[in-house]
Amino acid sequence: MSRLVLIDSQLFIWGIKGEARPEQFHKIAESKRLLDWLQERKYKILLPVPQMVELLSCANPSEQQAIKDLFDRRFRIVPFDSMAAEVCAELLYDSYNDKDLIAYRKEHKVTKGSIKYDCMLVAVAITNRVEVIYSTDPDLKRYANGRIHVSEPPFIPEPSEIGKQLEMFPMLGSEETIEETPDSIVTPEIAAAIERDGYYATPHGTIIAPLSDSDGEIIVNK
Repeated sequence: MSRLVLIDSQLFIWGIKGEARPEQFHKIAESKRLLDWLQERKYKILLPVPQMVELLSCANPSEQQAIKDLFDRRFRIVPFDSMAAEVCAELLYDSYNDKDLIAYRKEHKVTKGSIKYDCMLVAVAITNRVEVIYSTDPDLKRYANGRIHVSEPPFIPEPSEIGKQLEMFPMLGSEETIEETPDSIVTPEIAAAIERDGYYATPHGTIIAPLSDSDGEIIVNK
């Protein structure tokens, strides 16, 4: 069975459509690397029908079929069904009645239409047992209300950047030291992150990633 993830519409626009505001042009390449990284690790990206509608509506009708064909090839398109509707109703009830969520909505001027859309995506992700939702939108995480893991997308370095970083490896310590003390490097938290994302980024910007599926770990400065 494929491992499932969901990405928000902004990541689709950057990574698939290749569009961004001038100050966010770097997000296009970053999002494309994220999509490739997920595919290499055998993840399948879920595309809920409501999200597909939003994305297709940004394109000229003459281009929509070609885009739909691309979606069919690369992603798993799933409907907003009755099970998702039940979960969505629960999420919406919380968003309309929870005091903290009400205060957040007023403070950030979040519209009910936006909340409904976010809750629909989250509900589809929950009912399809998605591992994680990658999103740049803090509202989506807020209205998921802890029902599913929502995270900022991981930063995937360019291959050339990784090569340069590996050249710095001897400066960080000898290979023997790393191999002899793996337990001091790979904590349960790090191991879980590597299993989920393929690497672990420390608060200081250090990346810990496996050499391969069966080898030890290396430390690479970001």
